[in-house]
Amino acid sequence: MTEPDEDEAQGSGALADAGGDAALVRSILDRGAFGAVFQPIFDLESHAIVGYEALTRFEDGQPEAIFRAAAAAGLRTELEERTLRGAFQAAGSLPAAALLHVNVSAGMILAHEPLASLLGDHGWLVVLELTDDGAVTDYPAFRAALTRLGSDAMVAVDDAGTGFGSLRHMLELRPQFVKLDRSIVSGISRNAAKQALVAGLSYFAIRTGSILIGEAIESVASVRTLQDLGVALGQGYYLARPLPADQLGRPPATPADWPSREPPGHRSPAPANPALPIEKALNIGSHLGRGLREAGIATYGDLVDNGSVAAWRRLRAVQPRLATPTTLLALEATIQEVRPSMLSPRERGSLGVIARVEGGVRGVLDE
Repeated sequence: MTEPDEDEAQGSGALADAGGDAALVRSILDRGAFGAVFQPIFDLESHAIVGYEALTRFEDGQPEAIFRAAAAAGLRTELEERTLRGAFQAAGSLPAAALLHVNVSAGMILAHEPLASLLGDHGWLVVLELTDDGAVTDYPAFRAALTRLGSDAMVAVDDAGTGFGSLRHMLELRPQFVKLDRSIVSGISRNAAKQALVAGLSYFAIRTGSILIGEAIESVASVRTLQDLGVALGQGYYLARPLPADQLGRPPATPADWPSREPPGHRSPAPANPALPIEKALNIGSHLGRGLREAGIATYGDLVDNGSVAAWRRLRAVQPRLATPTTLLALEATIQEVRPSMLSPRERGSLGVIARVEGGVRGVLDE
């Protein structure tokens, strides 16, 4: 939540005049002079929104500078808690199935509270984007602190590729997400060295089960290059600008020239009988059928009412070994009355991200 937008100028007159004065930070806290906006994170292949990053905006200056001033004044933890709480509250109208990305310092994670209470109070599936505010000196203790936060808190290493610190985080933490720094993404379609660096990070992600996110995407050329290099997710002004949550009720329109590889005519319009038993609807074995029934999905109608992702999540809660990527693919194909192989690359890519993120699956849906 501390990251500035792409077009924001560096520095702030108000903050420069006040320096690191605690009075300015205290005034911001007392007045609640901040708010949250949310930038969609897209699956670059399917164009589906898979999450939103919460970004803090201050009335009196740039986020990075204000957080630095708060740290110098001994008010960093209080400011971070207040802005996090504000972001969780403001995110209430976002889709419940989306991931919520928030920027969090190492100190906040190690302290456990108030972060644990914030996560428990709001119930989001959260991605903690680890900021560069404060080095991690004891990785075993840090990993233990992450474990204590629970399975609904995942980790993203931010600013990957810009320094030793982010690379060390990637090696030590094995994060679910790795975010490519804007300095690497900018102009990547014209820079062979940047492409080579991302290709290496993509190989690392494949071997460790991480998912790459390109940030600050500014052109269709960058989208195409990132796709070719194996980057699954992306965000940036070219795709969608940060907005208050109440202005993101509908998915933002995506650029008309955004590349898509979806073949036409892959669906069958014929609906199935809602009362059809789930075993017959899926043409599956009795073991998976029992698992779905245990999860409350007894008929084709139950599956359609829940949707493939929600039904898969319910199955994972009661029979986690049955909730494989192939199962998720079969559920979606059944709803659409097609064979799994007839789902488009767009749909397969989106389902693959969900399965990898929530199920810890390192493979992709490429059957």
